[in-house]
Amino acid sequence: MINLHDFDYYQAFSWQIWRGNLGFTSFFEIKDVKWLLKSSKLTFELMAAHESQHVTDLNRYLYLYTYHSLRTFNNGGMRSFEYYKLKANYVYNLPKGNWAFNLSPGFKYFTNPMLLSAQRLLLNSYIVEAGIEKAIFKGGFIYTKVYFEHINNDYVNTDYGFRDAWNKEPFVYRLFELGFAYVNKRDKVFNGFIGYSNSNGRGFYFFDTHQTYTYGMRIIL
Repeated sequence: MINLHDFDYYQAFSWQIWRGNLGFTSFFEIKDVKWLLKSSKLTFELMAAHESQHVTDLNRYLYLYTYHSLRTFNNGGMRSFEYYKLKANYVYNLPKGNWAFNLSPGFKYFTNPMLLSAQRLLLNSYIVEAGIEKAIFKGGFIYTKVYFEHINNDYVNTDYGFRDAWNKEPFVYRLFELGFAYVNKRDKVFNGFIGYSNSNGRGFYFFDTHQTYTYGMRIIL
């Protein structure tokens, strides 16, 4: 996975910060979990991942956020980390009405970074996802979903030369999405959505909290 971000609001394209995630995931699925509710499904996911985050517009970033110089800023090791994630996903399909409900609690544990120049700033996190969807025709459905993540950390801004104050407060991610999706016979997904977020930044501006409204389209081939 590759994500591109901007910390300036008036960029035509996202390019000022990028982060990459590479991981391996295994799944264990139990269909028709009758001891919970009929027509339900339970899935467990175990993931091991590496993630690193980097600044492309370095001059502008240092001017806005840090007391560093170009020589002393650690662009590679500052936000390089590994983690294990364990998540369960419970899906319940109502017998009538073409409704489905899902609930996904999860936990991440951040290990000591493999990169020698990186610090272990993130400790662990708790995740809760939930959603409801309603089929409106064959292959097509509307949905709404929420995501919450609480990340415990050992990060103090004054120790790393950043301007803003931060003293081990948790990073919090709150996201809401409403949309329409269509899945064709070949399992290709076409998805239009609108969303809202009140969260810490995901890239190197992680100590900022932003409220943002989004809209867009996903095509999963």
